[in-house]
Parts: sequence; C-alpha cells; structure tokens
Amino acid sequence: MISGAAGLWDEGFKRWVFCSAIFGLTALAQVSAARSAWFNGVPPKLSRDAECMLRVLKSAPGIDRIKLGISREDWPHPYLQYRTAPEPNGFRTTLRFEALWFPHLGDAKSPFHVVLPGAVPFGRAHPPDFGAGAMASLWNTKCDVSVSVLFE
Repeated sequence: MISGAAGLWDEGFKRWVFCSAIFGLTALAQVSAARSAWFNGVPPKLSRDAECMLRVLKSAPGIDRIKLGISREDWPHPYLQYRTAPEPNGFRTTLRFEALWFPHLGDAKSPFHVVLPGAVPFGRAHPPDFGAGAMASLWNTKCDVSVSVLFE
C-alpha cells in the first residue's frame, strides 16, 4: 500500500511538473509576443512601420551604423539613425529620423521626420540633405509612411 501511494504521489508530481513547464512556456511565449510588439508604450503601428523602414535602410548601399531605437523624450517613440553614404568629397554624417506625435493615428500613415541644418554652402542653390530626401521617398513608397525632411 505504501508503494501504491508513493506511485500515485510520483505520478501527481510528474503531472505538476509537466503542467508547470507548459505554463512557463506559455508565459514565455506571451512575453516574447509582447516584445515583438516592440518596446512598452510604442504604438504597434509605429513599431511595424519603423521595422519596415529598418529593412529598407539595411538594403541601401553605403549606409552603415544603422540603429533602430526607442526615444523616451516626451513620449515613447521609435527612431532610425544611420551614417550616410559618403559624399563625393568623402564627408559622411549621421542622420536621425524620429516619429512625430499624433495621439490618434488610426489608419493614417505614420509620420517621421528629420531636421537638418539649413545653411546653404557657397555655390549651391539648396542646403545639402545628405541623401535624406531619397531615403524618405523610398520609405514613403515601400513602407507607406509619411517621412519629411525639414531644414532649420
């Protein structure tokens, strides 16, 4: 009789361990799903659009030091930062595109922008945008977002 009770206890313990493992895996899957929704506080649509922009950026030639991050300044929002392809004179700069805040975005295009210095070099009609306009056009087309290049 003792061996029978011990056998039942052993079987119950095995079931408890199995159920605990399943519960743990389910919790892990939920945490993983929450992380794939990106960082806490970032609207899922903005996360998806930023990830699309990242894929497009990674396929662009000459661009490096690519970073998709989260800014907590004012509100949690994604940004993309990268070092531009070299200019003909070899100059490179780092650009950072940030999402703009719209509390009720709904199905509207996710807005992103970069602000560049507006100084016009001698002999040029416009300030240099370091390829930001071309990248914005690619993102607008391939990711269905609204990217603006602004000059201050």
